[in-house]
Amino acid sequence: MRSGAHLNAALGSKGSFPTATIGERVMGFRTRAEVNKLTAPEGKADAYFWDDEQPGLSVRLKGKARSRVVWYQVNGKRRKWTLGAAAGLPLKEARQRARAHRGRCEGGQRPA
Repeated sequence: MRSGAHLNAALGSKGSFPTATIGERVMGFRTRAEVNKLTAPEGKADAYFWDDEQPGLSVRLKGKARSRVVWYQVNGKRRKWTLGAAAGLPLKEARQRARAHRGRCEGGQRPA
């Protein structure tokens, strides 16, 4: 499955994350253009869309705002860290920062 494949690998399951879906498929993205086209599902004011390339990286839509968020686990608890506004942070840099942050957490370091 293309979209959302990393969600289960990165976090174990969909859990209670507010994700946007089409049927059973979790929506994802690969490019900046795809991020720019994202819209929240009908009737939802808040939704997360998952990066198809970097585990744990998502874009949160809340109203018209878009932010990049990294999901990770510490001591078995799921947590999130907001990297910043999607418009001000290129996708390549967001992926690098997400990879580094998750690596620190998996290595037992305290998240920044």
